[in-house]
Amino acid sequence: MTKIDVYERKKLAKRRIKPTVITIFLVIAVIVAAALLLVYKDKFNLTTQDKKTFVYSLSIIVFVFTLLLFYLILRLTRPWAILESDLNNIYICKTAEKEIVVPMVELKSIKTKIKSGKKAKKVFGTLILRTPTKRYKVKKVIAVDEVEKEIFVLLDKLQFYLEGKRQGMIEQEQLQANRYKKQ
Repeated sequence: MTKIDVYERKKLAKRRIKPTVITIFLVIAVIVAAALLLVYKDKFNLTTQDKKTFVYSLSIIVFVFTLLLFYLILRLTRPWAILESDLNNIYICKTAEKEIVVPMVELKSIKTKIKSGKKAKKVFGTLILRTPTKRYKVKKVIAVDEVEKEIFVLLDKLQFYLEGKRQGMIEQEQLQANRYKKQ
């Protein structure tokens, strides 16, 4: 029989990052196009008033899309593993510093909402964990069904571990009771 390490963390789910990467490339393309238009503004037949408006508009576009690019890069640096677990808890990783801890014994139900396209290679969706006090929604999880199955396997392991621990405690109490009877 193998020994179960109760505190070993296992990564359960990963976040989708492909849309964020594609959006970053599109934002970079828009910034480059706007910068090129700013450089070649004299090639267009514009009046001085139209030229000022054109330069002002393109400058605002470059500024806004640069801010959007910084936001997307920060979003890309978030942790990819969004669900981790040991035998006692499930950890929902929001940022590198912020983690939500959901005790396994408090889980009431686990639901999945699946989103998939026609040519999708990987099924992704939302995982909903319910406890008696709160409902936790984890979005953009790759292979939601597999994650749900892994959580159920962990719950079975936890139940087996707790039953073994309870049985061991009962045997320990019986041994102590026998010792007291002998004395």
